[in-house]
Amino acid sequence: MKQVLCLFFILVVLFAGCSQSNQNEVTETTHIKIILGGEEVILTKPALLKNDNVYISLEDMDSLPGIKITYNESTGEITAMRNTANLTMQLGQPLKPGDNNGPSPFLNQGVVYLPLRDAIQYLEYNSQQETSPDETIVITLIKLGFDISDLWHPFSTSELSAAEAALAAGVTILDPQGDWASVSEGIQPDGRTDNTHPYPLDFTDVKSVTFGADSQYLYLKVELYDVIPNDVVYWDNTELQKQDFISGMGCNLALMHFFNRNIGRDDTGLIQLGLSYIEGNIWTFLENPVFYTPPVVAISNFATPSGNKDNHNEDIYLVSNSEGRVGGGAGTNYFMAAFPLSNFGLQLGDTIEFNLALEVGSLLFHHECVDVILDCGFKTGETIRYQLGANTYENLGPPNL
Repeated sequence: MKQVLCLFFILVVLFAGCSQSNQNEVTETTHIKIILGGEEVILTKPALLKNDNVYISLEDMDSLPGIKITYNESTGEITAMRNTANLTMQLGQPLKPGDNNGPSPFLNQGVVYLPLRDAIQYLEYNSQQETSPDETIVITLIKLGFDISDLWHPFSTSELSAAEAALAAGVTILDPQGDWASVSEGIQPDGRTDNTHPYPLDFTDVKSVTFGADSQYLYLKVELYDVIPNDVVYWDNTELQKQDFISGMGCNLALMHFFNRNIGRDDTGLIQLGLSYIEGNIWTFLENPVFYTPPVVAISNFATPSGNKDNHNEDIYLVSNSEGRVGGGAGTNYFMAAFPLSNFGLQLGDTIEFNLALEVGSLLFHHECVDVILDCGFKTGETIRYQLGANTYENLGPPNL
C-alpha cells in the first residue's frame, strides 16, 4: 500500500530550570518549542533537554498520533506501538544495545521521559531538527502511513475542555439498567435477524446520555454501566449452540426535524456515535473479520435525504461525512463526540427534534440488543425537542409512525 506522508511541525514549550538524573544534567529550557498541525501542543509535563537530546514524558509521547505506550513500573519495561511497528525500551538502558552514551529512558521526579527523535524513528515517523536564529530548537516530525485518527479525530486538550463545559451546561437523561428493548424485525437487509434474548453485558447497557452545544458543535456523550473492554467479547449462545462476539455499537441520534440554513428549509438527518471492534462494516466483516485493538470510536453526520437508496436499501444523504471530534472508548465507561453544526445549517439557540437509541451488533445478529432512551415500546424512543445550548428539553412523546 502506498504510504501517505503527513507533515507535522512540532514546537515544544519548556520552562527554565534544571534537575539531576543519572549524574547527567537535565535542563528545562524555553529554547525548544513543539507545534502539531499548526497548533501549539499543550504538554502535560515540561519537556527536558539532556545531553543535547529532547525528551518528552511518556504520557505526551503516547498522545502523538497513532502511538500507544505501556509501562511496567515493576520491571521498567516500556513498549511503544504504532500500526505494525513495535519498540521495546528499558528504563535506564540505551535504546541501542551497547551504546552506553546513547539516549535512554529515565525517571525525573517520578515521571518517565523518552528521547523524542530516537524513539519515534522506530514508530513509522521521520524527523528533522534545526535551530532557528534565536537558538530555538525546532523539531519537524513526518508521519508515515495512516492512522485511524486520520479519519476520526480525537479531542485536543482545549477541545475536550470546551466539550465538557457544554455538556455540563446541557441535559443528562438517566436510563435504567438492564432495560434492553425486545426488538425483532424479521430478516434484516444483511440477511440476519435480531436477538430476542439480549446478552447481559453491562458495557452494552446505557446508564445515561448527555447532550449540549456551543457555537460550533452539538456534543453527545453516552455513559455505560461498565467499562468498555479493550478486546473483543465473546458469548456462547446456548440457544443457537454457536459462539457469538460483539462487533460494535452505535448511538443513533435521529434528527426528525430542524431548520437547515444551508438549504433554507426544514430538514431531517442522522447523527451517529459508535464504537467498532471490526474493521469494515456489517456487509463485509462476517467472513475473516479483522479486529481493531483497541476498538475505534467513530462518528457520522448525515443531512438532507436525496430520495435515493444505496445497494443495501439505506438512505443516501446529500451531506455525509465523519467530521468532528471523538473521545472515550476502551478503558472507560463512555464514548463521546462533537458534531459540527455547520453540516446541518444550525446555530446555537436553534431548535431540533430527535430520538436516541443504542444499537449493538454481533457476529450472529443484526441487532444483538437495542437500548432505547425514553423507551416507549418502539425501536426508537420518545421524541426530544431541544434548543441548542439549553439545559432543559421537552418530551414530545412517542414518534409518529
